[in-house]
Amino acid sequence: MHLDMYFTTVDVGLAVAFAPFLNYHTIAYLREKKNKLIEVPPEEARKHACNILAIEPGKVVMVADCPKTANTLRKEGVDVIEVDMSAFLGKGGPHCAVGPLIRDNCPSIQEL
Repeated sequence: MHLDMYFTTVDVGLAVAFAPFLNYHTIAYLREKKNKLIEVPPEEARKHACNILAIEPGKVVMVADCPKTANTLRKEGVDVIEVDMSAFLGKGGPHCAVGPLIRDNCPSIQEL
């Protein structure tokens, strides 16, 4: 299973995660670095709610039919674009459907 199926960064200091698939040390490290984790419920994790494509910090594309995760992201100020990927599901989500995006002025991992 790919990391983006259970963990994705959506903004600086904000990520979605299906916590049962992350080990304790990973979660502790992310929290130590002041990252807030939005926990995805199991029923939405199965629908690829973590497989989110951040098109810019705080603006994401995610699969439709994951209302709990989408609403929680919106409460955190994230602009969420929901896309029907029912014909694609079982094979991933928006992050899997798009190649890597290179952004100008994006902080490196060392800066986070």
